[in-house]
Amino acid sequence: MKLEKDMISNSQMAFLLGIYIQGAIFCTALVFHITSRSISLISLTSLAVFLTFVFVYIKLMRLFPGHNLMGLNDIVFGAYIGKAVSGLYIFFLVVLTVANLRLLCDYVVGNYMVETPTIAIAIVFLFVVVWAVYAGLEVMARIGMLFFVIVSVFTGVIFLLSLSQIEITNFLPQFDISLIDFVRTNHIITTIFFGESFMFMMFIPCMKQQNRLGRSLLFGLIAGEISLILSSLMITGVLGDMASISNSPLNRVLRQVDLGQVLSRMEFIVTGILTFSVFMRIAVMYYAATIGLGQLLGLKSYKPLVIPIAAVVLGLVVPIFYTPSAQIACGISTWPFFSSFFTFVLPVVTLLVALLRGFFKKREEECG
Repeated sequence: MKLEKDMISNSQMAFLLGIYIQGAIFCTALVFHITSRSISLISLTSLAVFLTFVFVYIKLMRLFPGHNLMGLNDIVFGAYIGKAVSGLYIFFLVVLTVANLRLLCDYVVGNYMVETPTIAIAIVFLFVVVWAVYAGLEVMARIGMLFFVIVSVFTGVIFLLSLSQIEITNFLPQFDISLIDFVRTNHIITTIFFGESFMFMMFIPCMKQQNRLGRSLLFGLIAGEISLILSSLMITGVLGDMASISNSPLNRVLRQVDLGQVLSRMEFIVTGILTFSVFMRIAVMYYAATIGLGQLLGLKSYKPLVIPIAAVVLGLVVPIFYTPSAQIACGISTWPFFSSFFTFVLPVVTLLVALLRGFFKKREEECG
């Protein structure tokens, strides 16, 4: 049973994916702790790797038209195992929501509101997220289009303003990185920046034109990638190797950008704008978790679950990490492997099981 009643256009889906990718901008500290000079180029190789898994997602969606991720699990694995797999996905989506909310709270508290308890910031952001989830997918998609344009414009403007402070020598030598660190950095970017967008399989059946699915996803990924590349170039060019020792390299760069005597300390303005993208990222995760749980429980509407899930998220947001440094350490060493199981391994296994059970042949016969 589908709980998503709203239908959105392909362009809305593309922009929603784009703003979701942009929301990973505060995660840049993770990769800069490993290397600082080659992030922009490595992000391109990561996107190329992820596109192979996008093919898997698209194949699954086209093999089971009209069914989202939870629905196709029941078909491929059967009622009982399918629900167990769906339960694992929902668990991951809740934990992912908690981790991203904590990341945003730590950024705000660590850079601007040092005396404010983390839980207070979490309540404010979660209140707005709950409102967005209650409004539904169509409203979120419309907001996502607006926020994508705003964030993209401000990212481009700040990049242009930072050009005078960028040192070309900070980019040299390129790929002065060990093979292990290159693989680690690719793994982090592929999973955290791109891979966790697998949850859009929950929304793909709501697209009006399914035949343009691949084009819409590709546009969203590339559009979000451009903002991440500009941010990486700006951080590397301005800070150089100093980016690797900062818990918030982006904020450090923003503090150095000004418009002469007219506007200074622009990080307050830009951080507020960039928060739009992180807000949408969290809202998408939250909505996917709520829809999935409602479908798993056989409910007619997801809305009765919005507040209970908010209570769970709020209860976990403080104890999930002791300090911001612990979250960064987890994001570098542990989280990419944990995330890979859900973003890459399970979808590939699902596709293989569907192949072994003959769903491809059945689909060809139906189309023939």
